[in-house]
Amino acid sequence: MDLCLLESNGCSLPISLKRVLAKLCSSLKTNNRLLALKWVEIALQIIVSQGNVPAGPILLAGAEFHGFVRGCSPASILVSLRVSGWPRITLWEHDIKSAFESCDLDVIVSNHPLRSRLPRVLSLVGSIMSSDLIVRSALLSDKIFSHPDFVAASIKQFPGIQPGIRNFTTNELIQGSPISPILFILYIAALSFGEIPSGGIKRSLWVYGDNVYSVSSLPPCWNNCQWKPPVRLGTRGKTLGLEYHLDDAGRLVVSHSNEAYSLGVQRKLDQQLATVVKGSGV
Repeated sequence: MDLCLLESNGCSLPISLKRVLAKLCSSLKTNNRLLALKWVEIALQIIVSQGNVPAGPILLAGAEFHGFVRGCSPASILVSLRVSGWPRITLWEHDIKSAFESCDLDVIVSNHPLRSRLPRVLSLVGSIMSSDLIVRSALLSDKIFSHPDFVAASIKQFPGIQPGIRNFTTNELIQGSPISPILFILYIAALSFGEIPSGGIKRSLWVYGDNVYSVSSLPPCWNNCQWKPPVRLGTRGKTLGLEYHLDDAGRLVVSHSNEAYSLGVQRKLDQQLATVVKGSGV
């Protein structure tokens, strides 16, 4: 994730880090586990020692990516939407159906604009995808399968799933893998190249996980993606699991069944929006 933040923000990478990343890619391709772990540790040490990793969001292809990104949260994307003029301008929420299940990772490595923007990230992704070191199977136990929380989630996320071992191909996102969130961001970024901002705003899309926000009521025309009905973001509604409304003073107020969570989001909203210059349309 740090490497993606560095490259997407145009930060210069030290020669030492470039060399280590090349050796990491080589060790992944030869399936040398111990050597790969060694180079991962050294790469992290170099990145930490530089101390110049920007905070999110990740900016790619005219889109802002907030979900799974260090320094970002539901509050950060709501702030970004407000700064862009919502609700003075109408925005729409588009939710991808079975987003992880429909993801095709081959789209990432074959996307030339993305490779040009993130050359070392894409080189590392290609090596990871081709390596036998990546565990591509997961066991769904009977205990987890019968848990009430999983039953409720499976109806929406994994219809038809059964207990047992699930094997994933090299172009599929692996459920529960720590590398899947960044791969999903790169997948959406690859799909979204060519989206042009309109209406005088700086971004064409704002993305949080599989939630995509845009000025258009029509979802993006992306291959492999099927969409739920669009939801208009008004002055009152629900998004990202949060209920929200604008009070009489124009303050964005959020609530959630988990009071501690909603208080945390509200605190960040108030702090970050307080820094916005008056007259920006917020």
